[in-house]
Amino acid sequence: MAGDGMSLNSVGDPGYTSIGVHDETKHLIGELEPLAPTSWKTKNFLLMEPVVSRYFIRALIAEFIGTAFLVGLACGSGLSQSLSENSASALAPALTTATIIAALCFSFESVSRAFFNPAVTVGMFLAKEISLIRALCYIVVQYFGAIVGVSFLLAVIPDGDYLNGLHLGSTMLAPGLSQWQGIVIETLITFVLMMVICCIAINPRQMPERKIMIPFGLFCVILANIYSAGPLTGASMNPARSFAPALLSNFWNDQYVYFVGPMLGAILGVGCYLFAVQDSLIHLSVPQ
Repeated sequence: MAGDGMSLNSVGDPGYTSIGVHDETKHLIGELEPLAPTSWKTKNFLLMEPVVSRYFIRALIAEFIGTAFLVGLACGSGLSQSLSENSASALAPALTTATIIAALCFSFESVSRAFFNPAVTVGMFLAKEISLIRALCYIVVQYFGAIVGVSFLLAVIPDGDYLNGLHLGSTMLAPGLSQWQGIVIETLITFVLMMVICCIAINPRQMPERKIMIPFGLFCVILANIYSAGPLTGASMNPARSFAPALLSNFWNDQYVYFVGPMLGAILGVGCYLFAVQDSLIHLSVPQ
C-alpha cells in the first residue's frame, strides 16, 4: 500500500498514518508526526518509533479508554442476560457489544485505529500496519483498560450470592463443549472478524465513506458472531475481554481457550487476507 502511494487513512489523520500521504493533505493538516516512516512497508516492519510524542500518547489513552468501556459494558450485559428470565434477552449481549464497538470505533478510529483487542493488534502488526513498539504498548494498555473496566463494574454492581456463579461476566464454555471445540469456535469467529477488519480498514481500494463503513462493518460481524457463538463459548474474540473478569473473579476455567483461539484466528485471518485477498484487490485497483 505504500508502493501504490495511497494513504491508509482516508480521513487524513496523521496520528497513526503517513504512508503515502498526499501533499495536498499535508498542506491542509500541517506537518504532524506519523506512526511510521514511508519505508515501513518496504524495509523493516519491526521498526521502532518514538513513544514520547503526543500523538503516540493520545493513541494509548484512546486504546485504554475504549477497551475499558468495551469490556466493562460487555461483561455488564453478560451479567444482565444471565440474571434475566426472558429468553429473548439472549440478543442483548450481542447488540450491546456490537453497538459499543461501532460507537467507539467511530469515535477513536482516527486517533488510534480503535483496536481495543490484543488479537486484532497482533493481526495488524503482522499485516505491517503498526510498528512493534506500538503493538506492544497497545496490548499493555488494552489489558490494563480491560481490568479497569471490569473493576468499575465490580464497584457498582450490588453484592449478592446470586452473582457468585456468574464470575463478573466471564466467558465460559457451554456444558458438554470440549476445550478443543471451544478453541475451534473462537478461532473461526475471530478469523471472520479479522478478515472483515482487514478488508474494510486496510483495503488498498480506499473509499471516501470509509469512516462510516468501518463501524458499520464491525457492528455487523460482531453482532453475528456473538449471536451465533455466544451460547457456546461466550464469543470472546478478545483475550483482554476474557482475562479481566477471570482475574478479578479468580475464575480460570478453560481461560486459555480465550487466548489461543482469538490469537490463532487473528493470525489466520491476516494470513488469508494478505495471500488470498489483498493481491486481488491491488490488481483490481491498478488501471488496465
